[in-house]
This record gives sequence, structure tokens and C-alpha cells, in this order.
Amino acid sequence: MSSNRWVIGIPLKATQEVDFVKALKNHLKRGAAGSSEADARSALEQLTKCRNSAVVNVPDRHENGLNTLMKYYDQLCSMERRYPITDSNEVRVAFSWKDAFEKRGGLFSNKKSISSSGFEKACVLFNIGAFMTQMGANVRGSDDSSMQLAMKYLQQAAGIFQYLRDNVAWLLAGTPATPDLTSEMLGFLSALCLAQAQECIWVKAYSGGKVKPKTLAQVCSGTLDLYESAISKANSSKDILAVIKDENWIAEMNCKADHYRALSHFYAGRELRRLRNEAGGDGNYGEEIARYQLAEAALKKNPVIDLQPANLRAEVKQELNVATKDNNLIYHERIPDAKTLSLPEKTVIAKPIAFDPNAVQSRDFTDLFESIVPAAVANAIEYFTAAKNELVNGQVARSREATDCLNGVLASLNLPAAVEQTSGGSALPESLVKKAQQVQSSGGVQMLSQLISELPALLERNKEILQESTRLLKEEADQDTSLKNQYGAKWTRTGSAQLTSQLVSDQTKYQTLLDRAQSADQDVKSRFDTHYNMISLLSQPKEMIEQQLPNASSSGAINSPQAERLRELMKEVDAIKVERSKIEEQLQNQNKCDPRNIKNRFVSEMTPSGEVNAEVLSPTFLNEIYGELKQSLDESLSRQEVVLASVQEANDAFVKITSGTNEGRDEKLKAMAAAFDAFNSLTNHLREGQKFYGDLTEILLTHQGKVKDFVFARKTEKDDLLKDITSNARQSTGQPSQPSYHQTAPPAASSAPAAAAPTAASAPRPSYPAQSPAFTPMPQYNPYMPMQPQGYGAYQYGYGQMPPQGMYGQQPGPQQTQQHPGYPPQPGYPPYGYPAYGMPPPQWGPPPGQ
Repeated sequence: MSSNRWVIGIPLKATQEVDFVKALKNHLKRGAAGSSEADARSALEQLTKCRNSAVVNVPDRHENGLNTLMKYYDQLCSMERRYPITDSNEVRVAFSWKDAFEKRGGLFSNKKSISSSGFEKACVLFNIGAFMTQMGANVRGSDDSSMQLAMKYLQQAAGIFQYLRDNVAWLLAGTPATPDLTSEMLGFLSALCLAQAQECIWVKAYSGGKVKPKTLAQVCSGTLDLYESAISKANSSKDILAVIKDENWIAEMNCKADHYRALSHFYAGRELRRLRNEAGGDGNYGEEIARYQLAEAALKKNPVIDLQPANLRAEVKQELNVATKDNNLIYHERIPDAKTLSLPEKTVIAKPIAFDPNAVQSRDFTDLFESIVPAAVANAIEYFTAAKNELVNGQVARSREATDCLNGVLASLNLPAAVEQTSGGSALPESLVKKAQQVQSSGGVQMLSQLISELPALLERNKEILQESTRLLKEEADQDTSLKNQYGAKWTRTGSAQLTSQLVSDQTKYQTLLDRAQSADQDVKSRFDTHYNMISLLSQPKEMIEQQLPNASSSGAINSPQAERLRELMKEVDAIKVERSKIEEQLQNQNKCDPRNIKNRFVSEMTPSGEVNAEVLSPTFLNEIYGELKQSLDESLSRQEVVLASVQEANDAFVKITSGTNEGRDEKLKAMAAAFDAFNSLTNHLREGQKFYGDLTEILLTHQGKVKDFVFARKTEKDDLLKDITSNARQSTGQPSQPSYHQTAPPAASSAPAAAAPTAASAPRPSYPAQSPAFTPMPQYNPYMPMQPQGYGAYQYGYGQMPPQGMYGQQPGPQQTQQHPGYPPQPGYPPYGYPAYGMPPPQWGPPPGQ
């Protein structure tokens, strides 16, 4: 026997080429977190070659070819953990596969193109199982080792099809696929493979020549049972019959069933003869004859097929003639009715070899994506980063808010200027000299004016990009609705609204950001106008400032114990500021949170199924890193409460002995101190505003690129669907389809501003990209910096809680300034909240046990 021609080889599914690098070009950097973009590109290039070798160009039917298929499956599973390709998220690659049973070269192709790694895995596994059946059919010889090998292939194939049957709904996520991937069809294929594996056991037992007839009868009965099960599964589904109608499998399986029914009775009869001969008896002739008659009747149902034993008809006839002759001449036993005889007891040895989806299938597997962070870990890192930014920004905001409150209280009391020694007259106190020098060295009022004048252009730039993205989505949705109305039920693709929900949601968030940023720009301008005169004064040389100050009247209060007490308290205030500055510096120190360490910790916490619970792990990690700094800040804020109370008490005593002798001068000095605080606050927020607009521009360009890729993919899908509708219409009328080179080229996609990221021409042909990122990207930096004191004493924002609203991106609406109880009004601090740059990250609760 040159090969197992009696083994039915399942055909392979055909597919088209996929360029993973081109399809995933927008996700290389994100997917390569913790490694270089070049590493990710190299891995995807090798994966493309691996796929071409495995499923585009069918490998030879031997072990190396099977290993090529398995190697691609292993690499696909590894890639999936880094780039989770689904029909509803941002990582999209269209995999096109034909039905395995479709006639090659047919005019109307039954294929599916789905952006899903689950669909790709299911198709590759189908081909691995089918390839194994073809390997089983190609096994040469019927000796023991050959049948053992063929049986192994078929049992493995049965296990793969069984796994697909049980998991195809999960792998395809409910998306309709080709007819060969229905659970009914896969169950039938698994049953067919199992029947053929049992058949190998029969051939092995028969070829050995040493097995008793009883055992052979039981093995044949088991084979018959498995074939009848496969036939039953096929006949129970019109869909299966329609799929395999051109394969002649049903007729072949019916022939095999009758053949093994005949063998079961034949060897049951021989077993009766063997027992009679061994015992030296003379019974059971009647049943033996009935068995041979049943075997002969089963063989007459179907034509001769190439099965073992090749001369079965002759052997049955010979045994029947001998037994009949002996019974007629000597024993005259009654021949029982055939209906009263059941098949011999069945023995089923073949079992599906369970497929383990978590095991490496190929030999000498080297993971191409080993250096690339799994998608679950990358998402966990993004989640952790958002939580870290929230915590750091919140704690820095608490610190600066407290410092602003401290400065505001001191400015309202004219401290420390009121107790500083001067040379008399209009001399400027030393603290204000230093403040004026700092304002001048930072660029003074001209610098603020320049930064404010740049805001409108930055805002308008972002508005234009977002408006273009909105226009593209609207045009695509309108066109889809129009075609749906035109073609009705024939327009079967998913509606735009269902696919663009995340993109539209992101656009709404971005628009909200821009609206709040515009409001914040106006607040910045308003506050700048309020303090413009005093900031301008501080921007001038010391001599010019002193000319505009009222002269100080001579008083002995400056040397009093009350003044000395205030000076001592000012030293404590300075110490608090220095300490707080160091805490802020450590909070913002990027080296304090090592990304590689965080990545390794998430990798170590990843479950066998590839999941990472970032919501539980992140607060724990953050508490380990920033817990001590938060505690130090809490202590600093508590100490500030005590010092401010002492300052208030000491200042009340000092005011009593000064009797308002320098009231006009004091008011001027207070206004200058308030202007200095406003200058620092405005400088910080204008810098943050510029960074916000710059970061948002990059995000909006990326978003626009995703929108353009989506629109281009929808256009490609629309063209394909229109061709199918036209072809089906022509088929129903008997008209041939129009050649592609006679068709008019579809209209070009709408042009977009040059600012857009990828163009439609460069976008990957496969389906819609960029749908639902794990996190909507937002500018990340100090999003909670307050524009003015929010009322000291309200520092209850604990670990992971949301800090007070106030700057670009926070909830809109005014926020009243909460004055510290018992302190006089603070001049120059308008009663409004300053909106924060950036959307607030997700809410975080305290870590477990806190």
C-alpha cells in the first residue's frame, strides 16, 4: 500500500497576504513599550514572512510543513498579547479567508474578511487540523508504526476540530464566519477524524495477523459506530450537506459503514467457529451462518471500495458456503432471524488528543515578540501612569495651593515687608527687592504679554484639526446611511454609528477640553489685566519702584519684641517653603518611578491567561513609591496651620503698636506682593497652557489619522460590498460580472488639512483602525495647579482622591475662593477657579488596607 487512500483528507482554507507592518504602522510605538520601535517592526516583518510560508504558500505535507503551520500559530498567539486585534478596538488587521470546501476558481467567492486575531487563529487551527488529516492520508504502508503515526495525526486533528467546535463562538466573538467554521461543521469534522483514527487501529490489528476474531469484530463494531455518528451529524444539518456536497463524502462514509458492519458480523461468525473448534463441539452453526449472511447483505449495498481486507466478499462467500454445507449435511441447526442478532460489543480505542491552547505547538520555537511588552501589561502601564500623574499632580497641587494660601495671608498682612529694616524714606524692603529681581530676571510683564498673545493661535490650530476629523466622520456616516436606505437588506455591513462610538466619544472629550481651555485662557487674561499695573511696576528697576512708594514714617515699632517675634516666624515660614519645594521636586522626579521596574512587576503579576489587574496593583505600587512623600507633605501642611495661627496672633500685637502710621505705604506693598504671587502663578499656567496645546495637537493629529484610516477602510469595504451586490444581481439574471478593468475608479477621498497624520493612500487596506484605546490620551502634566488660594484648611485630599478643581480641563463653572477663617481678605485674588489643563484621569481609591 503506497498510501492510505481510504483516509479522507480535509481541504485547507485559502487566504490572502497580510502585511503586518503596514497594517500596524500606527501602533508600533505603543506596542513596543519597553523596547525599540525597530524591534517591533522587525518582529512584524518576520511574522509576515512566517504567515506567507504557513498559510499563503501551502507547505509540503510532511513534519516540517506541519511545524511551519504550528510555528505561525505560536507567533500569532504571542503577537496577539502585544497587539490585541479585534473588530472593535484600535488595533485592526483584516484577515481574509475562503471557505475550505469552496471550489477553487469559482466566480462567486465565499470568503470573509474580519479584523480579528481570534478569526485568524481559528482559520490557522482549521488548516493545522486539515493538514494533519492529509498527513495521515499520505502515510505509506500499513505496518504497525505507519498506522500508529496516521492514527496520531487523525486523533490530533479530531482534538483540534473539537476545540474549535467548543470555542469558535468565543474566538469569533459572535462574528459570522465562513460555513466551514460553524460549530456543527466542526463537530462533524472531529467525528470524521475520530472514525478514521479508529479505522487505523483496525488496519493495524488486521495487518498484524495475530489478533483473535472476537477482538477484530469489536474493533470493527467500534469503527462502524464512529462512522455512523459522523454520518448522523452530517445528515442532521442541511448546512453541512450543502458544504460537502461536492466532496462525495457521504457516499464514501456510507460505504465504509456498511463495510465495517459486514466485518463485524464476519469476524463474529469466525469467532463462533474458533470457539467450536477449540472446544471440539458442534454448535452455533445457525448463528455463524446468520452472521455471514448479514455480512454478505451489508456488502451488497455498496460497490467495491479499496478497503482492507481487499478480498472480503470472496472470504464471506467462502465461509458462508462451508458453514451452510456442514449444517445442511450434518447438524441441521435452525438459522436465527437476522433481526434478533445484534452487533458485537464495540471497542472504541481512538480518542481525540485534547488541544492545549496555552502550550507551544511547534518545535524549536523562538518568540519573535519576547522583547515587546504584552498588551495587557502595556495597558496596565498606561493605567498606572494615569494614576501616577493624578497622584503627583494632586499632591503638587496641594503643596502649591497651601503655599499660595500662605503667600496670600502674608501679603494681606504686609509680611515680611512690614517688619524688615529699611534705610527710611521710600526705601524698598529687602523681600520686595528680591521679588522684583525675580520678576525682572523671568522676563517681567513683557514675557507674560508675549505668552498670552500666543494662546489664540494655539487654540485655533487645535480647533481646525478637530473640526476636520468631525467632518470626515460625518461625511462617512451620511454616505453609509444613504447607501443603507438605497439597498436596504442587501447593505449588510455594520453601521457607522456602531463602529465610531469610541471615536465620536473621544471627539466630544476633546471638544470639551478645548472649550474649557478657551475659558481658562480668558481667566488668565482677566487676572493678568487685574495685576498688570503692579507687575509692570515690579518689572522696573529698584529706583523707579521706590519713587512710586510713599515714604515710611519713623516708628520704634520696627525694633519692638512684637516685630522680632514676627521676624522669627518669617524664618519658620521660609523653612516650610524650602521643605515643600524639595517635596515637590521629589514628587516630580521622573527617576523616582522606574518604568522598567514597573513593567517587570506587572509582568510578574500577569495571570496564565494573560491578564493584569492594574486597578488593584497600581495603588499598591504608588503607595510604596510615594507614601513617605505624601506623609511628609501632610506634616508640612499641619505645621503650616500652627505657624499661620502664630503669625496671626503676633501680627495682631504688632498692628496695635503701629497705629496705622504707614497705611498708604503698606497697601502699596501688599498690592506688589500680591502681584508677585500672581506673576509666578500666571507664568506657571501659561507655560502649562503652551504644553497643553502642544500635547493636544499631537493627540488630535493621531486621532485624525485614525479617523482617516477608518474612512479609507470603510471606503474599501463599501466598494467591495457594492461589487458583491452587483455581481449577485448579474448572477440572478445570468449576466457575467463586469471585469475590474472596465469599472470606473471610485471617487477619491476628501482632502484634509496638511496637518493630518497618515494619508488615505498610505493607510492599510484592511478595515477600520483606531476604535477604542484602553485610555483616551490626554495631555499629562500638573493638571490641578490652582490659580489662587483656595482657602487653607481644606487639605483633606487624601491619597488617590481628586484634588480641587481649577485649571484647563476641569469641570466648568466658577469656584468661590474660600478664605482662611479669621484672616483678612486677600487683595488681588479674584473669586474664580482656574480650569485645569488636561482631563482628570480615572478616579482612584486608597490602596487596600488604607
